Amino acid sequence: MKQATLCVAFALGVSGLTLEQRPLVAPGLLAQEDAAAHVASSLLEVSETAVQGRQERVESMLSAEQSALLSQEQALESIAAQQASLAQQQQALKEREAKVEQEISQKLAGLDASFAQVSASSQSKSTLEAGLEALKKWQEQSWMEMLLPPAVYLAIVVTAGWIYGRHFTYPFPEIQNPELKDRPYSMDDFTFGLFDSFSCDPDKRIFCCSCFCMPIRWADTASSPKVNFMAFLPGLMLFATLISLINLTYGATFLAALALGVLNRQRIRNIYGLPHKTCSTCTTDAATWLFCSPCAVMQEAMQVEFVESSLEATVPQMVQMNNPIIDKFSTAPPTTGTLPGTLPAGQRKANQSCC
Repeated sequence: MKQATLCVAFALGVSGLTLEQRPLVAPGLLAQEDAAAHVASSLLEVSETAVQGRQERVESMLSAEQSALLSQEQALESIAAQQASLAQQQQALKEREAKVEQEISQKLAGLDASFAQVSASSQSKSTLEAGLEALKKWQEQSWMEMLLPPAVYLAIVVTAGWIYGRHFTYPFPEIQNPELKDRPYSMDDFTFGLFDSFSCDPDKRIFCCSCFCMPIRWADTASSPKVNFMAFLPGLMLFATLISLINLTYGATFLAALALGVLNRQRIRNIYGLPHKTCSTCTTDAATWLFCSPCAVMQEAMQVEFVESSLEATVPQMVQMNNPIIDKFSTAPPTTGTLPGTLPAGQRKANQSCC
């Protein structure tokens, strides 16, 4: 395009120079020059049309590009709007899913509660059925089969009690442990602790009888002249009978034995001037008998066997040597080595009233 324009301009310049410089020429030359000018003008027209056509094509291309850009922008805007709507829809779906999950969890909790109720009712029904079956079996048993184990137990306990009364009621020696021997008399609680008898001091009788034959040791303590709660043989039979019938009475006799032990313990508290017949002491005694019956029996036996009563403990030692209250419980003269509040050695034989 540029080359054609230059050619036309050069021809026009040449023609102009020739027209200005030439003298009068022949008519043939004028005709040739007119033809050349016509050609040059035609070339100029062609170049102009070509330039216009190129400009039109460029403008059309620009308009097409602009329209394409506009369409792309519109498409991008529509895509952004679609993305925003999709995000809103996703958020709405998430909220709906959360609500659905919450409803499902609530329904599941309700179902679990209902299942728990059903299982509890079924378990109660099964427990009731088991109890009814056990009752039927118990009713089917004969009286001999039901009473044979308690009778055998009572026979063993009575025999052991007779042997104990004949051969194991000799006097207790003095306590050898200085910590127990020098312990002062207490007006607030038992002088000895629940576990002091585990040391088997002064001998093993209280420990063994309390752990392996508790009714015998309890009856021995309850029948002591100091306590005088119940005679040895009736107390032994009653306590052993209550323990032997626990299975047949479904624990009712256990409560009776517990009440009997608490009553005897309260009586010991009263005799020794300790706090008694209060809510706290009754609760403490019941808990002691409930959770550690052998320990309670050992503590009561140590108190009765080795500690004087509250009246005797308040009298000075020199007066106690000739005190008629002590003479009532002891035939042996007291020794100077005994502690205030403790019984002298050899006193148990005079106090024993079981057999």
